Amino acid sequence: MTIQITTHRDVLRHTVRRVAVAVGLTIVMTVATTLLHFGTNPAALVRVDDVIIMSLCAAASVSAALSGIMTYSSALLMQELTLTRSELSRISQTDQLTELLNRRGFDDAATAALRSAYHAGLPAVIFMCDIDHFKSINDRFGHEFGDKALIEIAEVLRQFGTAARNLPR
Repeated sequence: MTIQITTHRDVLRHTVRRVAVAVGLTIVMTVATTLLHFGTNPAALVRVDDVIIMSLCAAASVSAALSGIMTYSSALLMQELTLTRSELSRISQTDQLTELLNRRGFDDAATAALRSAYHAGLPAVIFMCDIDHFKSINDRFGHEFGDKALIEIAEVLRQFGTAARNLPR
């Protein structure tokens, strides 16, 4: 179940629901535990320390169970958010057709690689290639053929290490 929280009102609504569930379950569990332990006779004499001990045990048990459930639920939401952010980052840095780095991804990867090579005192090489007259391939054989050609070229380039595709502006 995906929870959509996009506004501050959604945050408050979500929080109020969780608190209401926690309070409701605490009351139900405390009443149930007290009735099971002491019975249903309202005129029965019960020692105060028994009531205190039962109330503390019920409250602690319910509190531990609810905090565990809610923490697990929150952790699942955080996991979903982390995976979504990772996917958005990947999408924003790669070309959809060839899955090569796009300009943004290349700039980030090149900066990191050049910085690493500089600090290690190693030489670095950037190789750039252009497919001359690629428009004529698309015009003559169609865009589907052109896309397949780009994918094959991307596979060859990928064998040489980090590769990127920069679309003309």
